[in-house]
Amino acid sequence: MAAAGIADSTLWLRGGFPDSLLAPDDTQSLDWRRDFIRSYLERDVPMFAPRLPVETIGDGGNLGKRLVKSPKVYVRDSGLLHGLLELETLNALLGHPVCGLSYEGHCIENLIQAAGNRRTPYFYRTQVGAEIDLVLEQGGQPEIAIEVKRAMAPSPEKGFCLACDDLQIAQRYVVYPGTERIPLRHGPQAIGLQELVALLAQD
Repeated sequence: MAAAGIADSTLWLRGGFPDSLLAPDDTQSLDWRRDFIRSYLERDVPMFAPRLPVETIGDGGNLGKRLVKSPKVYVRDSGLLHGLLELETLNALLGHPVCGLSYEGHCIENLIQAAGNRRTPYFYRTQVGAEIDLVLEQGGQPEIAIEVKRAMAPSPEKGFCLACDDLQIAQRYVVYPGTERIPLRHGPQAIGLQELVALLAQD
């Protein structure tokens, strides 16, 4: 999570690399990430894919269509994702189609870090579409189910509750951008990212 005095929205936009996160403004932060991405694509990636042109690797294409029927894959640092998409400001991010997926990835990355090595994280989905964004398992048993919603009035999907019932998970959370904890139908609680991170870090 962000250091003291840094808003979670800033961490989400700029990512966790210190030179990007602590830059004087959003423009300089994006410039640093552009340079980092270009350096990585030109220097490191060709060692693994020498025949793939740099221009092809950097082309994000239509992310929404690519992710619809694919396993969930996240760029671990949200700032690098936003750099690839040339999203300089929070307003630009909020108006972009990738906003929801980016926020989900940002939350999941921070929650996995907070959960530590004692819990095994995974995405759960059945053939009939019941899914959980993040399951945290301990001792071979699913312990915590988490759904991420970028909405101030979050409502869990029916498939989330069905999946929780299937796995017999009692601890159910819906992470949202607010700060109040709110009981929701079918058992989960809406909770802010920072509060859930703190809870996981205490266990």
